[in-house]
Amino acid sequence: MDTIEKIDTSTLPIKIEFVTKTIKTDFGDKPWPCFEWRVTFSNKYGQWLTPYFCGLAHVKYPKNMKNPYPKNVIGWEQWENQYAIPKAPSVDEVLHSLILDASASDYNLQDWCAEFGYSDDSIRALNTYRQCLETAANLRKYLGADVVRSLAVQLQDL
Repeated sequence: MDTIEKIDTSTLPIKIEFVTKTIKTDFGDKPWPCFEWRVTFSNKYGQWLTPYFCGLAHVKYPKNMKNPYPKNVIGWEQWENQYAIPKAPSVDEVLHSLILDASASDYNLQDWCAEFGYSDDSIRALNTYRQCLETAANLRKYLGADVVRSLAVQLQDL
C-alpha cells in the first residue's frame, strides 16, 4: 500500500477573507444566520473565488470578555454584534468542506441524490450536484488531482 506524504496546507495558494455577516435562505425553508468568507485559490491559471459559510458560533472575543447577557435577552445580540469577532476558518476546514462537496464527482446524479438525501427529480438537486462537480473541477485545476486525492485522505477525520 502506498503511503501518502502529508501536505502542509499552510503552504497552499489559498487566501481566506471575511466578507459579511448574512442570512442564507437557500438551505431549505429556514433562514440561516451565518458568516460569509471569500476563499481565493491562485496559480498559473489565474484565480478561483468561492464562498464559504459558517455559523455565528465561530467567533472569538477580546481577552477577558464574556457576554454578560443570557441568549434569550435582546442585549445578548447587541453585545455579540459589538464585541464578537468572526473567527476565520482554517485552510484545513475549508478544504475539508470543499473536498466533501467535490466528492459528488464520484457519483452519477441518481446515486449522489440517493447518498445525500435529494430527490433525483429535483431541479434544485441537479443544480446543487452541478455546483459540486464544478467545485471538483476547480480543486483539480488549482491544486492538482494528486494533491486533492491526498488531501481527501489527510483531512477525512476533520
